[in-house]
Amino acid sequence: MKRYKIVVLLTGFLVLFLGSCTEKSKKEAKLLETITQIRKEYAPDKRTALFDVHTYIDTEKYILRGETNMPEAAEALKANLDKQDIKYTSEIEILPSKSLEGKTHMGY
Repeated sequence: MKRYKIVVLLTGFLVLFLGSCTEKSKKEAKLLETITQIRKEYAPDKRTALFDVHTYIDTEKYILRGETNMPEAAEALKANLDKQDIKYTSEIEILPSKSLEGKTHMGY
């Protein structure tokens, strides 16, 4: 829980820091703020819900990477970014992974 608070605090400072000067900085701040809002709304307790999404900057767009066990959170993030006209590529994996073929626990 302490680590989660530190991450949220650092994200907040990052949003404030990036919220200056250029249009690109403003978009980055909006993007980070949106991710934080979605995380708070859909996964406030990381013991019961997973929303671990990070951003990377490409030359023309942002790359969203991470994983979540809540497809509706990923869709809400995408819809929000589309509404803000932020260009991105989503590489968010929805868990449980399709490669598990339905095997989510070990059965003996």
